[in-house]
Amino acid sequence: MKIPALLVPLAAPLTWVPTTITFPYRQGRLAWVSLSSEGLSALNKCLNTRLKNLMATSTTCSACGATFAEGALYCQNCATPREDPNTRALFVVDGTTGLFNSTFTAALVDHETSRAVRYHRPLTILVGIVDHVEFIQQDLGEAKAIELFRELGDVLSHAIRDIDTVGFLGDRFCFVLPETDQSGAMVAAEKIMHAVAANEFAAGAGQWGRLTLSLGSASVNPDRMGRQDLVATATQALLEGRQDGSNRVHLANAMI
Repeated sequence: MKIPALLVPLAAPLTWVPTTITFPYRQGRLAWVSLSSEGLSALNKCLNTRLKNLMATSTTCSACGATFAEGALYCQNCATPREDPNTRALFVVDGTTGLFNSTFTAALVDHETSRAVRYHRPLTILVGIVDHVEFIQQDLGEAKAIELFRELGDVLSHAIRDIDTVGFLGDRFCFVLPETDQSGAMVAAEKIMHAVAANEFAAGAGQWGRLTLSLGSASVNPDRMGRQDLVATATQALLEGRQDGSNRVHLANAMI
């Protein structure tokens, strides 16, 4: 076991007792070093502290590779903790918006789609993008933009029914509307857009105090068995439809 020189604590005494661990250690020359149980405990504590310090100063998420926001304790993309990435599986909340993160949302969409196809039940997915989001981020800066998205997440979560779910996919919002066909989804979409447009966002600093949201909609095809990628279909409808204007609902050409 090779231990880098910077990580070896010298405070603990090196003594020969029955409970020792011996390992080769190179610092200029190869030598055998023995640590008592107290020394081993001190070494472990030092290594753990060093590792936490390295993780705390890391600028990229070890799970998804996204860049940590300045001062953020969690990855805004997958909610992986900065200091302890091994606990990522316990987190289902997006660090920026406070909504469900992309991992949980994608799993939920797959589950609800399979259920809708198997039991021939209606299901619609809405995908939303804040209009002019690229200019908002430029004008407000990262810190204020995060505050704004946190406010927006709260507004969106209160604009849907109890059985509906809203999550954040990193660059888009995703609304899962079970037991909802296309006509019902239009009613839900209008309610969501109205809630956003009517809200005064404190973090918008006046200039972006009022926001609008454009939505793409895709409904499950109950006559088609197999995988149906509703998120991709709704996203395509949204991106193609935004050319015709913002603050609108854009429907997929047909149920996929």
